[in-house]
Amino acid sequence: MRKPLAIGFAALALVLLSSSVRGGEPPHLEVGPGAPAVFHGDGTAEVGIAKEPGVGVVQLDCPQCTGNVVLRSDGQEGLLLNEIGPYQGKRWFDLRAGERTTALTVTATGRWTLTVGGTDLAGVRADRAAGAGDDVVFLTRPARAAEVTHSGDGNFVVHAVELATGRVDLAVNRIGEFAGTVDLRGPVLLQIRSTGRWSVRA
Repeated sequence: MRKPLAIGFAALALVLLSSSVRGGEPPHLEVGPGAPAVFHGDGTAEVGIAKEPGVGVVQLDCPQCTGNVVLRSDGQEGLLLNEIGPYQGKRWFDLRAGERTTALTVTATGRWTLTVGGTDLAGVRADRAAGAGDDVVFLTRPARAAEVTHSGDGNFVVHAVELATGRVDLAVNRIGEFAGTVDLRGPVLLQIRSTGRWSVRA
């Protein structure tokens, strides 16, 4: 039986460890109080995390990176992102109950900033959100569907976690421009992967 989600915040402590890469429950968002933690690095580094149980959100900013920009977790998700060139965006991790990431590894050529938190790091909106690039957004208003648009040329992927049921859905998976209505039962936590501008209106 799926458990409902409980929104909370993550308590984190970060420390530089080394330059190595470390290799069926519903999502669980109940975490302890604490502000997001920020770490600055250059090139490849592993960041150790002391984190309460629950969903984490990580933001990577690497504005002058060249080549591949890779972010890995030692948790269940493993590879969180693999992009080329300058990057700025957010991804979620530890989505399932019982998961506990203890380290994140950044592989990049250039200086970067890694910000790690809980759902406090996600953008919180009532029923609509808009942006460009990768993001994690929490829409708080109950809904049964959403109007979604995308103006980029590349992949556009939206994953959704229904807070009422804990169900994780692939709401959108398209290439190029998109405009349509999708089944999206709010309140909902969204992970958006995009190369262009997008909007979601519940």
